[in-house]
Order: sequence, then structure tokens, then C-alpha cells
Amino acid sequence: MREIRTVQRIFRRNRPVRAETGKWIAFLAVLGLLTGNLILPVRAEEHAENLRGYEAGETAVSGTDEDSITQPAENGGVHVRKTLRNNGDGTYQIELESWVTGGTRTEQVPTDVVLLMDTSGSMRLPCPGAADRLAALKTAACAFVDSIQEQNAGTDPSGQSRIALIQYSSAANTGIRRHLTCADAEGAASLKTAIRGFEKGGRTRMDLGMELAEEIMNTESDAGRSRAVVLFTDGVPANEDYDGFVMVTANRTLAAAKRLKESGIEVFGLSIEQYAKCTPGEAMPVYTPHSAANYIAPYYGIGGVNTSNENAIALENRLMYLVTSANPHAQDMDTPNAEDPSDPGKTTGQGRETYYFTAQTSDELSTVFRNLASQVGTADRSLGRNAQARDDILWPFRRTENTMVRAYESAYLGNEGWAERREITDQLFVQDTEGSVKAQGFDYAGNYVSEEPHPGTVSGEEPFRGSKLILSFSIRPQAIFGGNQIPTNSELSGIYADEAAEAAEVRYPVPKADLKLRYAIGMTDQRVYVPDPANLEPLVLFPEDFRADGSKNAYVNIRYEMTDENGGIAGTLEIPAGKKLESCSWQWTKETADSCGEYKLSCTVTPVKNGHFPEKELTRRGTVHIFHPEILFEDSTQYIGDTSDTVPGDSTEGGVLGEHLGRVRWICGDDTASIPEEEPELGFRIAVPEGLQQENGRWVIAGKEDIPVIAGVYRTEGGKLGEDITGETDFLHACERADCGYEENRGKTGTRCLIHVLERPMQEKVCLPNTGGEGTLPYVGGAVLLTMMGAGISGYKGKDKSRNRKHKSSEWGK
Repeated sequence: MREIRTVQRIFRRNRPVRAETGKWIAFLAVLGLLTGNLILPVRAEEHAENLRGYEAGETAVSGTDEDSITQPAENGGVHVRKTLRNNGDGTYQIELESWVTGGTRTEQVPTDVVLLMDTSGSMRLPCPGAADRLAALKTAACAFVDSIQEQNAGTDPSGQSRIALIQYSSAANTGIRRHLTCADAEGAASLKTAIRGFEKGGRTRMDLGMELAEEIMNTESDAGRSRAVVLFTDGVPANEDYDGFVMVTANRTLAAAKRLKESGIEVFGLSIEQYAKCTPGEAMPVYTPHSAANYIAPYYGIGGVNTSNENAIALENRLMYLVTSANPHAQDMDTPNAEDPSDPGKTTGQGRETYYFTAQTSDELSTVFRNLASQVGTADRSLGRNAQARDDILWPFRRTENTMVRAYESAYLGNEGWAERREITDQLFVQDTEGSVKAQGFDYAGNYVSEEPHPGTVSGEEPFRGSKLILSFSIRPQAIFGGNQIPTNSELSGIYADEAAEAAEVRYPVPKADLKLRYAIGMTDQRVYVPDPANLEPLVLFPEDFRADGSKNAYVNIRYEMTDENGGIAGTLEIPAGKKLESCSWQWTKETADSCGEYKLSCTVTPVKNGHFPEKELTRRGTVHIFHPEILFEDSTQYIGDTSDTVPGDSTEGGVLGEHLGRVRWICGDDTASIPEEEPELGFRIAVPEGLQQENGRWVIAGKEDIPVIAGVYRTEGGKLGEDITGETDFLHACERADCGYEENRGKTGTRCLIHVLERPMQEKVCLPNTGGEGTLPYVGGAVLLTMMGAGISGYKGKDKSRNRKHKSSEWGK
């Protein structure tokens, strides 16, 4: 029996990981190579869940303990309701209702308004109900600001109207007093402060005011908003050179106004001049021209009268009609329509009944300004057959496969009652995909809902009071990790004026659903071969269906925590809702294992919002197996002069350990068996010990002392010695000799085993003739056959005593 004398165990460094586990890994690895598929065993306490859909009991309507919820919305007479009902089989039923309560509706639109305020000297004249015209203007303009502020109340800042103030009189007194300012509480106060600070004086340079309005609109206003300019005056256009109605000033005003109108800006006119008059539908006032630069009428009360009062009044009112949007292409006082020379000009607008207003008292002026605020901040809209009902279904919901979108109509009975619905099979065009439903063809305006019957319409015995459209279809949640308060549609859902419209007339409400948490994790055992570091991260497996991609985990936060056998935290991984796994990193307190051990992985999935389904915790376990070499070295016995059975050098380049190298295996501290197919290749570096010397290209035993075999252990890479793992190798020593001198301290110095050196045994002594003298010469036979002429030598059989019997018995003979 061989005696194992010494076991040397050295500290092991960190090593990486190979992902395989169990005694059947070799089979899986081979199968993976054959099929081209990587097979990783997952240690799991429960199977991964199926993400193809939710079943009965795994869904709920958010915000209620009932199976359905109905939410209404209304905007400017357009009404909608959306119902979400849990069908109990993992699907939801959606019902979209829509109707209008008027054939035409008025809606608020965000508007940029420039007020051109006449503060010329004539504003000192009296005005009934106020100290003077300027006082009346200040009151009315402040009322305009208040009205716009009221319209803005409750509106998103991006959708609020803005006001700019321009004061005009003589050139020196004309300027922008406030740039476009949002008419919220703070902005309105600032605007009214500026209005109250106006001072009267100078002549009426309305051309300069109109050009400043053009500048503001070009530099500050957004073309995507409604835009309007309001020209207020109490007199006639003048300049610093002439009194009265100055034609050059009037034409410059019209030219600037034309540019504004051709840019899509509405222009309104308002006059409190005593002879100002607007009668929508009347013929355009006509004046009699003359060669003078200005027109001075008697009622102006100044010298140089050169025209009649009637002609001056015609000039003033003609200018106010032409400057407004009733005549969008008015070029000058003599060209009401630059695109149609035959057009005499209009006193009635196409988009509105009138754009020109007059007032004679302070109250009338305030009323006109309030009405203007309503007109510039709102627009009339009607919904006909071109209107489109849209529902943009939001992920993770999709319309249930193999189901139809059904359309119904329900008549209004009055007192909030509705008749039984009837299915619509014609006159309605429905487009449906997995992610949207669109319906067009329902005449909202013709079916407007009213408590009063429609004139001349009767349906059976009941008068017709209008009807509503109902769309019904089912949706199913798709592959998602669950969560609470998950919206079923986006804000794009609503009623649109037509299919090209980008903004909804009214948006559908967004009912929400709660979905049961569905998640799975995996963990694998790892086999590591020194000196590879045993990284812990590869222990964690993310099943393909449960990898956070930012969409599936949109409504849950995911937290991983890995702990060691003592409960110490090795690392954590946080995946916030909506983030991809690849964008998140582990935070390690212990990134690698330094010994074999089991690790626990805990995963907590937490809904972002409260609801029916609480957080869920999963746990898995995996083990790190760290393998290192265990090598048995065995002694040998050789004679002085023999060729050494050990050849110094690298084993990859001719170095030989021969039969000194016994059992080699990879072992793990937890006794897990290694897999031969995985084991790295080893190599050795054999030192030149004392007692060996090189003769004629071979290493021979040269000394009498036992020779130490000194060898280091290496991983081999590409046919070369790689990293030194001597310090991580367990060495065993075996020898058959009872008198073996190997000691443990030798192992610590790198000696793995010994070559025991012997002298060859003494052969029979013979006497040889002494040819050089008398007598005989004694001679001791060695390992060489000696023959002497005429001398007979008896044969000797020598026996090799080395344990490996490598040296054969030799026989001497004649």
C-alpha cells in the first residue's frame, strides 16, 4: 500500500463562472452543441408563468369594487362617455358613447390679441358715462382683459390667450406698452396697470400703430394660434403735417392691415367717433375724392374746411370697413379688393357677421369690448357626418382577436332617458386594428340632442329629440408584468371634426384597469475552475419572456437582492418602471465568491400605483462550485548514472514528469463532482534540481543524495503555459519506501516528490592476471560486462529494487 504523506492546501483567489448545474449538465451541453441551442438549467421553486394573456380573476376595474366603470366628459356641447366592463374571462368590454347638444357649438381657442389704443388729443372729448373718451376706453379695455382672463381660467398655460398693448397718437407718443402677455391673474394685472397709465395728446397716427401690430405678430406670435388685431379710434387718420383725414396715413394703415390679414390674422375695427356708423349688409360708403392731401369737414371744428360733413363721414366709415377682415384684400381707400377690381367692398364678413363696431357711450364701449373678447377667443364649430370617433387603445391592451366592433344608435327620450339601442349596419364606416378603433358617418349635427323635439320630426309616437352613437368592442391585456391603474386608452381618443383633424373636439375619458402581477426569475449553479473569478452576476437568469424591456414593466418597479449563506447582502439590482434591464446595473458589495457556497436571490415586484394587486416576492437559490486541482506525485528509485525519468522544462516544450505524475483531478470544497469535458488542461514547469546533470543530450543521475522533483502547475492556453495556479493546487505525495525522507517542509519549497538514488549492488569479486607485475589484481565488477581473454567469469544476476520495476534484471554469462 502507498502511504499518502502530505496534503498541501493553498489560499484560492477569486474565479469566474460557468453556468451549468446538476449531474445531467454534460448531457445538456452535448445536446446543446448538437442542436445549436444553449440549454441552461434553471433552479426554480415554481415554473415560469405564461404571459400570453390574463385569465378570469386576474383582472379588475381600477378605482372601484364593481365590475365596470363609466366616465363622462363634455366640451362645448359635445358629450362623450366611456365604459370599461370586466368580462370576467380576462377581457374587458369597451363602450364609447357620443352625442352633441346643439347643431353648432362655440369653443374657446387660444388667441394672441393686439389692442391698438388711440390716445390722441381728441380723446379728451366728453363721453356719456365717463369723464372723457380716454376714461371710457380705459374702463372698456380693462373689461376686455378681464373677459380674456375668465376664458383662460382652468386652461393649460399653453392654451391660454395673450394680449399686447400698443398706444398710438403722434409719432413721439406711439409705442408698444406691453408685449404679448398671458392673461392669467398676474398678466392681467400688469396689462390693466399699463392701460390705466395711458395719457392723451397728439395726432392720430393709426398707421404707426398698425405697423407695430404687424411687428409683434411677426416676432412674438405663434402661427398655430388664433390671432387678432383690434383697432380702436375716436377720430380720423392724421399726421404731423396735416389735420383732418389724411389720405397717406389711411392708405399706409390699410397696407399694413392687408399684410396682417393675408397672414391669417383677423382685424377688427372699433370707433367712438360721433358720426361712426356700421350697418352690416349695407352698401360700402362711397366718398368724393379731391386733389388735396387731406379732408377737413366743418364738424372737425378747425380751419381749412375743404369737404362736406357727409363726405368726411363716408371716408371715416369706409376706412373702418376696409381695414377689417370683412375686406381681406383691401389695398387702399380706392381698392377694396386687390384681387377683384370689380368688388366695391363689403360691410359683412364671411367668417363673422361683422368686424366693425361703434359705440357712443362708456357702457356701449365696454359691451363692445366684452363681445370682442368673446369673438376673438372663441369659434363656432359644427360636427356632421365627417366627424370621426376615435379610440387609441393603449398598450398593453389590444382589441380581442376574432371579435368585431359593433355600432349602435340610441334615441333620446328626454329627462336624461335613452331608448333601447339598435345596431347600425349601414351609413357608418368603421376602421379597426389591434390598437385603434375609428368610426365615421354619424351625423352629430343632424342628431343633436335636445329636450325640445326637432322641428317637423316624429319617430313613431315619440317626437325626435336626437340620438347618440355607441361603439362596443372588447380588449385583452397582452404580455406585461401587471400593475394597477393601467390606462386603457391614450389622450388621442376622442371626437374629431374630420379624419384629418389633429386636435379632438372633446377627449374620451381614460378608465383604468388593474392586472395581476406576473413575473418569474431564474437562478443557476455555477462551476468555476481556478484561477477564473467566481462572478456572482451570472448566477441570475432572466427568462426571455420576463426581461424588463421598458414596456412590459411600465407599471411596476423590480428589485433584486442576492444574499450569501450568512444572510449578508452580496448585491442589489433596481429596475425602475419603464426602464430596460440593459440600462440598469448591479450594485455589488461582494461581486465574486471566494469559496463554494449557496446564494439566495430575492425579487420584489411592486406596482407603481395602489390598486387591487399588491407587491409580489419571488426567491430562488443557486450554488457556486469552485474547483481546484488535486495532484498526486509519486517517488521513484534510480541508480547513479541512470538516465533520469524526469526531464526539466515546460511540459508543453519537452519537460517530462514521467511516472512521478499520479492521479490528477479537479475537486470542490462541497464534494461536487467535476465534469471532465469542462476541466481545463494543465501543464507543468519542472526545475533543474541538484543531482541531475546533462550528458550527451540526456539528463543522468549524478549525485548520491535523493533528488527533489520541483514542479509548478499552470493552466495551458494555446499550447503554452498560462497562469500559474501552483498556489491553488492541492498536492499529495506517495512513496513505497519505508525510509522515504520526504517531509512536509519540502512540499512548501516546491518539492513534489523524490528520486531516491542508489548505488549499483556489488558484483562478484574476480582476480585478473596482473600483466604488469607479479601476482593477481583484485577487480570489482560493475554494470558493464567484462570479458578477459583466457579468463572464465561466473555469471551474476542483478535485481532492480525500484518500486516501478522500470529497470529490467540483467544477467551476466560467459
